Amino acid sequence: MTAPVPARPDLELLRIEVDKFRAAETAAITEYGYSRDWMNFCAWCKRTGCVPLPASSETLCLFIADQLTNKKVSTACRRAAAVCSIHQRAGYPSPSDNSVRQLLRGARRIRAEQPRQMRPLSVLELRQVAGILSEKRTRIATRNCGIVVVAFASALRRSNISMLRMEDVTFCAEGFIILVRKEKNDPQSVGRLIPMPHGSNELTCPVRALKAWLALRGSQKGPLFTRLDSNRKSETEALSFNAIGKIVKKAIAATGIDAALSGCHSLRAGLITEAGIAGVSPLVIAATSGHRSLDSLKDYFRPIGLFKACAAGQIGL
Repeated sequence: MTAPVPARPDLELLRIEVDKFRAAETAAITEYGYSRDWMNFCAWCKRTGCVPLPASSETLCLFIADQLTNKKVSTACRRAAAVCSIHQRAGYPSPSDNSVRQLLRGARRIRAEQPRQMRPLSVLELRQVAGILSEKRTRIATRNCGIVVVAFASALRRSNISMLRMEDVTFCAEGFIILVRKEKNDPQSVGRLIPMPHGSNELTCPVRALKAWLALRGSQKGPLFTRLDSNRKSETEALSFNAIGKIVKKAIAATGIDAALSGCHSLRAGLITEAGIAGVSPLVIAATSGHRSLDSLKDYFRPIGLFKACAAGQIGL
């Protein structure tokens, strides 16, 4: 008896699958940034008569030099990285060579720029934000309060808050546990769990804040934090990471804090800074924030008052 001949695979469908898996290599927020940077590069090439794809290393150097006339070195580096990434995906060699790297190294040395960092939010300031939102007693304010408090307590990025689903939250006697399925520093999507304990203050208790929102949202599956505007396509349409950022910035600004220096990273940096000042082990902080390197974790430790993180002041001199 002859064995059945296997069906011939549809190569076009397989190519679509290949493209899908390749696209998943980069985080969504990075893809968004790269697409905007590529559009910026193409517009510059159109104005100058240069060829964007494939671009030469000289074209990339000229583009970087133009960017450095009114942009930070970090912005020029990011846009150069986007150009190189698009080239590689299109099957062209990267236009970045030693001349490009020398240009960027020289720019860093001459500029000596300090990185722009979001101002960390303190626990007291978080209570102010939550208090203002709680007083409104509206559906939107209750949702926004849940976003701000949970984002602070978990130190999650706005993209992760946007991707959270009802199925990712498990309540227990101690509070609730968040399943983070994938994030920026987890390209293989191994995932991790973040415990969220009950808080000692009702305004900043993540369990209370989330339950208040879920009492209005309902228990149906889908995105945890949903859109409530009239333009939503369904009752369980997720908020985008951009919308999350705007919500947090507006909520913080309502307390009188400068909105230009505040955002979602104020919550992430706030948890890490407050935990560091309180003497929490860096390993415990990293387990919550998801940092794999303690050097990277240090960048988020930003005490507003120097004497709050002074070693000499904490040894009983």
